[in-house]
Amino acid sequence: MTTHTMADVRERIAACGPNSVLDLRGWEIEGDLNLCGVRCWAVLLDCAEIGGDVWIGGAEIGGCSIGEIEADHAAILDLAPDEVSALRAALVEGRIDGSCYKGACCCLVGTLTAAGASGLPRDSGRPAERWYMMIAPGHVPARNGAASLAVAWIDRWAERRALAAGGPDV
Repeated sequence: MTTHTMADVRERIAACGPNSVLDLRGWEIEGDLNLCGVRCWAVLLDCAEIGGDVWIGGAEIGGCSIGEIEADHAAILDLAPDEVSALRAALVEGRIDGSCYKGACCCLVGTLTAAGASGLPRDSGRPAERWYMMIAPGHVPARNGAASLAVAWIDRWAERRALAAGGPDV
């Protein structure tokens, strides 16, 4: 695997437009990966090894800000609160495949449905569903920034629910 610097990443970003894919699959990146302000349809980080943190403030993916994607993610979780712990476990264990709704590994809505939720709308154009398309089987949060952020969103969602219910945890 060739090691890349942020200068290499910036070159790739410069060639990326709002309707294109920033493909960093398999890249080994020295230090932090700064995607702040990037505008693209998707970021592919499959099997990427990043030496530091991933920074995404102000990024737009699929025409949505990270905040809008998190809000859509929370709206889906609100439809299946009893199945959220199964989704979190699937993310931590690398059992997500954002490209399909059924199977041993499946996407956001597919995983919640497999855990027992019913009536969840399938819409691959939703911001949260597009986010999960960046996660493939075997991608654990330590190796996939999209999975890592999804777990953080779940944890924030659970904290907000606990506060709203007046208790420390859900």
